[in-house]
Amino acid sequence: MAGPTAAREGDGVDLAPAGAEDLVHDWCCAVRTGEIAWHTPNMATRKITITVPDELVESIKGRVDARGVSAYIAAAAAHQDAMDRLRELTDRLETEFGPVSAEEEGAALERIAAIDDWHDEQRSPGAAA
Repeated sequence: MAGPTAAREGDGVDLAPAGAEDLVHDWCCAVRTGEIAWHTPNMATRKITITVPDELVESIKGRVDARGVSAYIAAAAAHQDAMDRLRELTDRLETEFGPVSAEEEGAALERIAAIDDWHDEQRSPGAAA
């Protein structure tokens, strides 16, 4: 089955240059599946000291083993960093091109929903491989 953006060809709404839909699809997939990670096994690490509320530490420890606490906090920090970078990108794009209209936002959300639906179909029992 073709990707979800293929069904949108010719719908008269051109939100991005040619090829950008594939990039958006890949980005959405990576975000949704957690494949975006700031830390890789070959990346250098540094030990730091942070202050975290006791309740949060206990909650995290209840979800992971002792060695997983650092990875859990690193993943949370990486997620926040990614969100900050996306906000910075959005600000730059809005400065250059103006704010996104309600129509453009709605069309983008429809495409994201189509991507989610397509992935749900692929994971469904009996889905074509």
